[in-house]
Amino acid sequence: MNSSSSVFLLSTEAESGKSAIALALFEAMALRTARPAVFRPVTQNGADDFVLDLLLSRLPEALRPDPAQCFGVTYDERREDEDAARERIVERYRDLAADRDGIIIVGSDFVDVGASTEFDHNVDVAMDLGAPAVVLISGSDGAGSRSVEDVSHATEHALEHIVERNLQTIGVVANRVDPHSPDVIRAAVESAVSEAGIDAPVSVLPELALLGAPTLAHVGKATDARLLRGDESNLDRVAAKLVVGAMTANNVLDHLEPGCLVIT
Repeated sequence: MNSSSSVFLLSTEAESGKSAIALALFEAMALRTARPAVFRPVTQNGADDFVLDLLLSRLPEALRPDPAQCFGVTYDERREDEDAARERIVERYRDLAADRDGIIIVGSDFVDVGASTEFDHNVDVAMDLGAPAVVLISGSDGAGSRSVEDVSHATEHALEHIVERNLQTIGVVANRVDPHSPDVIRAAVESAVSEAGIDAPVSVLPELALLGAPTLAHVGKATDARLLRGDESNLDRVAAKLVVGAMTANNVLDHLEPGCLVIT
């Protein structure tokens, strides 16, 4: 389709830790290509997208593409006419790829339709763009770590769809897995990949609570807060723990630790 190297990050569901994996892939690509970019086929609010902001912020300003070039369509546009939306995604991707030599394509966020339908849509888009996939399996269900059997089943289910469509797969990542069982989960995922007839490396990453913690900037944006005093660069610090200061100052001090955010 074009001369750009591309990889499609294909998650199987929401809350998989996709943004962290996308960041790792993007920074690896940025070390190997002169003009990297990120593309999101479908977003909630066009160019106003957290993943686009995160990844593009890692590039020097002179090399950073306009975010408006880095997405295909919105969810609303896809709902109106899915066939036209897919054509538009391909068109906008080609426009971006014409001036870039490496692109990380980050699939949608599972906020619009059922997980199975959304996953199939992402597979179809990856095929449309001719991009090989890195498949991301979540080791967490949002309430806690999944069992080895559940992770294995999720891997098998995802790979069935991929094999049916003959989508090239260059990696499988099980993310947010139980930190006490990474080796067992790796063996289960490797077995599922092998049984699917896919020759791709497997990576297993344990759950790390810090990666899911918001920065002070994220907290401020979510609460419409404004900075009254202090250095704005400190807003990049991570709020690793929340402490509600509904007590006397002496008692609050007993609950403070590095990285905590106090709500008063």
